[in-house]
Amino acid sequence: MRKTFFVLFLLLLTALFNVELLTARADGFIVNLYYNPATKALTFDNKVSEKVSYSQSVDISILEFAQQPTTGAYILRFYDTTGSEIVSTEFEKKDGAFSLNIPYFSLAYSLQVFEKSTNKELLNADLSKFSTCNGNGICEYEKKESAQNCLEDCATAQPKFSQQTLDILDSTNETVAISNKEKSANESAVVPTKPLPQTSTFPLSMLILLGSALGAIIFFVLYKKFIRK
Repeated sequence: MRKTFFVLFLLLLTALFNVELLTARADGFIVNLYYNPATKALTFDNKVSEKVSYSQSVDISILEFAQQPTTGAYILRFYDTTGSEIVSTEFEKKDGAFSLNIPYFSLAYSLQVFEKSTNKELLNADLSKFSTCNGNGICEYEKKESAQNCLEDCATAQPKFSQQTLDILDSTNETVAISNKEKSANESAVVPTKPLPQTSTFPLSMLILLGSALGAIIFFVLYKKFIRK
């Protein structure tokens, strides 16, 4: 009985911890739109200074975004520097001014809004000033990239670093040269002795992993202390 109780209790704690992380508010985009019912035209809200703004606490979590209905008359698509689509979502218009809250994507360099029935592009916006990852295979700290917010460039098995990043790391004694020959052949030969300076963005996947690991540790300790006796 005690074994069943502890197992169920720990599983519940782990599940609740992970759900809390998934539903936590985080950085995101706010797309400011306006629909004129008289002209049936969808535009950006010209009463707002920015077409798309950045918020450190958008009113939508990753989990909510993934589970929200995917049907609507319009499609919002995000693209990276190569023009490849990162993610898309459908939405319905609302008369007058309204906004869409979207979780932050570090690779997003632009967005486009399409009319679903015709696939006609209606709106577009440049997001390059918000991006912290260009996906070019080179870790560039001078462009706000780091292992925390740009896995594609900075968290690979053998990351390459821009010369400016190497200079920054050298100036703070955070690099170790493997060999002069390797360094001249490949910038990735210079390896940081500690992670690149962190930004305010902490990967949700890492938090979930830590939560699961903590739940497993608690279960192991309680199992040895109470259940095996």
